[in-house]
Amino acid sequence: MDVTQAMREENCLPSSDHAALLEAAADPGNLAYLPDYVAGKHEKDILAIHRRLEELVKRADSRGAIVIVDAEQTYFQPAIQRIVMPLMLRWNVRSRAQPIVYTTVQGYLTDCKSVLDGCLQLCRASDRKFATKLVRGAYMKQERDRAQALGYSNPTCASYEATNASYNGMVEAMMDSVSAGDASLMVSTHNETSLTQARNLMAVNGIAAERGDQVCFAQIYGLGDHMTSDLAHSGYRVYKSVPSGPIAGVLGYLGRRAQEENAVLSRVTAESQQLWKELFRRFSFRRLGSTGSTVGP
Repeated sequence: MDVTQAMREENCLPSSDHAALLEAAADPGNLAYLPDYVAGKHEKDILAIHRRLEELVKRADSRGAIVIVDAEQTYFQPAIQRIVMPLMLRWNVRSRAQPIVYTTVQGYLTDCKSVLDGCLQLCRASDRKFATKLVRGAYMKQERDRAQALGYSNPTCASYEATNASYNGMVEAMMDSVSAGDASLMVSTHNETSLTQARNLMAVNGIAAERGDQVCFAQIYGLGDHMTSDLAHSGYRVYKSVPSGPIAGVLGYLGRRAQEENAVLSRVTAESQQLWKELFRRFSFRRLGSTGSTVGP
């Protein structure tokens, strides 16, 4: 079995890893939780990552902020999970309403439910709160091409519809854990159907819109802004991701995210209408305010 296949199969954080992850949570210098082919070759780099992330989380904590670690390709993700989970076990104590450390789970992967279950099991056993951002994923073609080239099974869902079902299923499962007090959730999507479902599930589970520490939403700045506006005006906590860096890298990032939702371009008209509506509202507010009339927000 090659390294890529081995790492992909270890993405689920099997129960045999839990004891080692707990040891790593107590001692960031303990790399026993990492597979030999990762720790042995990259020990110095991994220890540096631990130190930097630990400092980042400390600073976030002092400023009332959160740290969200994004997901990458399947051949990177197991190492990312094994670095993030010890941080979560150290910082996401149940006595705090707002968890600090969030991981990311990708709905277009066929093992995403196993990843969620494994992380939840670990946090429950450690009396910690699991916190995650849920995304659909952005490397479908790359994952399929690599799987075919190296001769292992395709790790992604077979279709866009299957990905939608997988993502929405994860959101529903996480809402149950949130309502039980075991988890916090960030719903990261530009899909209106998924957003509506999430809002409905919050209502069913008795999760108030204002409880952003339990469930919040996220979109990319410049994509789905009319959805963001609607969520914010309805009282939900919404984060906007602002990509930064070299133009070539940022454009590639935005292009992959646009491909996640094949309906993004079809929503341009709806978003334009929402923008014109907001401009009209603000213009009317200023004109009425300038006459001395009393107007609402």
